[in-house]
Amino acid sequence: MDIQANMELGGLERRVVDLERQISLYERLFQTFSAKLDHHFKKYDLVINAQQQQINVLTDIVSTMLNDQYRYAGILRDKLRGSLDGIVTTSTSIRGMQPNGGMPEQEPKSHEDGAGRAAHRADHHHAAADEGARDLTNVDAILGEFIPPQVSPDENELHAAPAAPAPAAPTPAPKRNGGKKHPKGSVEHKFIISNGLKVQGRAAEQPSKRRREDPQKEYEFRDDEFSTLAPDTHPLDSQPAQPAPQHHDYVDHDERALPLQQRADRPLSTGASPDPSSAPSSSRMNSNIKEEQYYTHRGLKKKRKIYVGKFEFLNSPQTVLDIWKEYTEGFNGQPSLKDMETMYQTSWRRDPAVNKRFHRRKVLCKAIERGLERGYDLQDVVRVLEDSRLIDASRNLKQPIGWLCQGVNIPDLFK
Repeated sequence: MDIQANMELGGLERRVVDLERQISLYERLFQTFSAKLDHHFKKYDLVINAQQQQINVLTDIVSTMLNDQYRYAGILRDKLRGSLDGIVTTSTSIRGMQPNGGMPEQEPKSHEDGAGRAAHRADHHHAAADEGARDLTNVDAILGEFIPPQVSPDENELHAAPAAPAPAAPTPAPKRNGGKKHPKGSVEHKFIISNGLKVQGRAAEQPSKRRREDPQKEYEFRDDEFSTLAPDTHPLDSQPAQPAPQHHDYVDHDERALPLQQRADRPLSTGASPDPSSAPSSSRMNSNIKEEQYYTHRGLKKKRKIYVGKFEFLNSPQTVLDIWKEYTEGFNGQPSLKDMETMYQTSWRRDPAVNKRFHRRKVLCKAIERGLERGYDLQDVVRVLEDSRLIDASRNLKQPIGWLCQGVNIPDLFK
């Protein structure tokens, strides 16, 4: 009995040992398969994250392109509308050339007798001769809409001005329009500009007297001077030029073209250059900030400020507060990251390196904004984030600021 019992116990022990060996083998197989599955899952996560980032980038690019195309479409629509308005105005002016241009009228049909018909032919012949002597190009009708009122002749003044006495032996100069008379008779067009204002005068006055009195104040443009093909032989050309009188309010020719407000804003050239060190940093920012007009989705024209300088990130920020100030205030006269997003959306960070740096810093700034939204003070939020960087408080060892710009390292309080 004892021998049989011992043999049965030995067989049981061997079976238990085999079972333990098999169980340990299965455990090792299970652990190996689990590790492989974890490794594959990590790969899948990386691929999915990369694809998601690419989808986000493509979405930003497509949205930017659509916004630009929509804005340019509005601008082109307004340009085409202005061109169509100009074409309509030009066609209206061309239609008005028939009654105003002095084209010869057709001979009216009449059923009168031969004597009345002959008299009508004679009258029509004289009228056609007078009309043919006019300028058929109708310059006044075409250029009437483009010449400003301060340099165009006054119609009342032209009609009220007496005709100048004709000289005894006139020597007509060849005209550019074929030597034809002006449609309004012998009245000459006179445009006088004195210090940017129109001066009243009569056509019968001698221009030589005005030029002798003050050659600096008045400029006279006549049709006879600009329509002759022969060289100008004015009697004053042979005389020595008189010195211009000195005025205390004299300005050069370029200054006359400027408005009064711009003249007042220009600094006096006293020879002393301003000190560049006295200019504040805000002036440098204002020099890089320009205004541009854009169109909303409703077609309204608005203005917005854009930054035209070269934008640079803050190199090697050391604290959380440095990144927050760069995001909200900016530095070195540059706009903040938030302002850049408002002005340019995503077009300013299309470079992959710039986009990556912006998104890394935006993670930390979003954490600060969440803390502020939850009622925490800015100093408390910064203190908590700085404390999360501590490695050894006794030696003041901290993680770099880039470590905190990763979403997994943000404290749970601000996630």
